[in-house]
Amino acid sequence: MRFRFVAFLIATGLIAASLIAGALQGSVARAQEYPTLPIRIIVATSPGGVSDIFLRALSDPMHQRLGQPLVIENRPGGNMIIAARQCAEAPPDGYTLCVMPGEPLIYNQFQFRSLPYDPDKSFQPVTNFFFITRRLGLGQP
Repeated sequence: MRFRFVAFLIATGLIAASLIAGALQGSVARAQEYPTLPIRIIVATSPGGVSDIFLRALSDPMHQRLGQPLVIENRPGGNMIIAARQCAEAPPDGYTLCVMPGEPLIYNQFQFRSLPYDPDKSFQPVTNFFFITRRLGLGQP
């Protein structure tokens, strides 16, 4: 069972790497090559979480392919508002990517009176990085 899970993580990571690489390629007519600077990835969860593990596993192959390192910054806390704010305030130059679950974009607007970002206008989606199903299980007495 553990081998299947690891194989699933590797396969999902390879698919995610190809999606990220495709998103980073840009159009054919470019003024300059991309990327010319390190790519910063802000993760809204703690180090050691699923997003962090995927990104760290992908960072070396992506560095070899793109010629620039991926700088992974974990910004947990504050109901993920810390990471969402940092992403919203980043310059829209393509050198900052954000990996966030739905909470800061969907739920926080109903939980807090005001947010330091607009969930509808502050972000531009690129791809669904990966999909995790959540289950509720009940133990037998």
